Amino acid sequence: MNRSAILWYNERIKRSVFKLSNAFAAWRRALRRRHCKTTIRECERNEKALRRGTATMKRMTAREILAEAFREIAEKKPVDKITVQDIIENCGYSKTTFYRVFRDKYDLMAWDYFRRHRQIMAPVENTENGWKTTLLEAALLFNEQKDYLKNLLLHTNGLDSFSRHMKQIHFQNFSGCVLLKSGMKALDVKTEMYVRTYCQGTTDLTCDWIMGAYDVTPEELAEVYENCLPVPLQRYLLEPAAQK
Repeated sequence: MNRSAILWYNERIKRSVFKLSNAFAAWRRALRRRHCKTTIRECERNEKALRRGTATMKRMTAREILAEAFREIAEKKPVDKITVQDIIENCGYSKTTFYRVFRDKYDLMAWDYFRRHRQIMAPVENTENGWKTTLLEAALLFNEQKDYLKNLLLHTNGLDSFSRHMKQIHFQNFSGCVLLKSGMKALDVKTEMYVRTYCQGTTDLTCDWIMGAYDVTPEELAEVYENCLPVPLQRYLLEPAAQK
C-alpha cells in the first residue's frame, strides 16, 4: 500500500470515529432531556472507549441497565421504598420492558446478585483461580458493596428476604462448582448436606459482618471462609498441599 493510500485510509478512519463520537454526543443529549442517568453513563463509557481505541461496542442488556438503575437509586433510598416506576424513570425504560425481564424488584435484586456472585465462582471452575483466591475476591466484593448489601438486608423480609436469596444463590453456585470439580453428575445426599451447611453458615456470617457484628478485614473474613470448609469438600477445592 503506497503513502497516498495509507493517508486516505487513515483519514477515513478519523472521519468514522468523528461521526460515531458525534452520534454518542447526540444520544447523550437526548438521554439527558429524558433524565436517563444510567444509560447516559453507558454512552459515556462507550465514547471514552472509542476514543482510546478499545471499544467493543457491546451493549448492556435490558436486565443489566435496569439493575444498574436500581443500584443507583439504592445508594440514596431504602429498597423497600423503591418502586418499579422509580427504576424505569431512572433508565428510560417502560414497565412493559421491566416486567418482560423481571417479575418484580426482588427478582431484579436476586438476578443481579446471582450474576455478580457467578462471575466470582466461574474462574475457580475453569481452574483459572484457586479456591483461596476466589474466597478473597468474594470477601472484597462484599466489602465494596457493603452499604448496598446492608440496604438490601435491612429493608427486605419474609419470602423476599435478601438473606434468603443469598443462601439459595450461594448454594446453587457452590453446588455447581463441586459438581464440576468432583465429576459427579449429581450431588449425593451427604455431599449436598455438607454444601448446604457450608453455604448457610458462611452466608449468615457474611450478613453479620456486613451489619457490623465483626470488625475484621475482608482478608480475615476470607481466611475464615477457607478454614471452615467441611473436610469432605476440601479434596475437591483445595490444592493438595493445603488439604488437612
